[in-house]
Amino acid sequence: MVSSENPHVKLSGKIVSSESKTSPYINNAFDGNISTNFKSDEASNGWIGLKLDSKYLITRIGLAFPKDSKKEDYLLSVIEGSNEPTFYDSDIIYMITQELKLGEMNYLELKGNKRYKYIRYIGPESKYCVISELEIY
Repeated sequence: MVSSENPHVKLSGKIVSSESKTSPYINNAFDGNISTNFKSDEASNGWIGLKLDSKYLITRIGLAFPKDSKKEDYLLSVIEGSNEPTFYDSDIIYMITQELKLGEMNYLELKGNKRYKYIRYIGPESKYCVISELEIY
């Protein structure tokens, strides 16, 4: 649970993805190992995220991308929040518009006031969704 004393509590939940549950990559974005990656099967509309056990105010996102990535592999990708598993009511809570450090965690501070049960990272249009780690706080 997020409290005012410690707004950055790492959340966990059930992994949700654009890929089937049998994909060999589905757990890689949440395994704590920056050298493993989630990669979508399709070059557009790939995503990975979590279904949380309750609705939370998201205050921080941690992201890591492979060392051999290029900025085009993640620029204009988005973090969405939703309260529906289909994401039909989703809100963009962050769009990556700046270059990030590759091969290490990058933390994005969020300032919103809406609570979400579903959070996902969506890769940029016309690119495979590739991410090493995704942390939600």
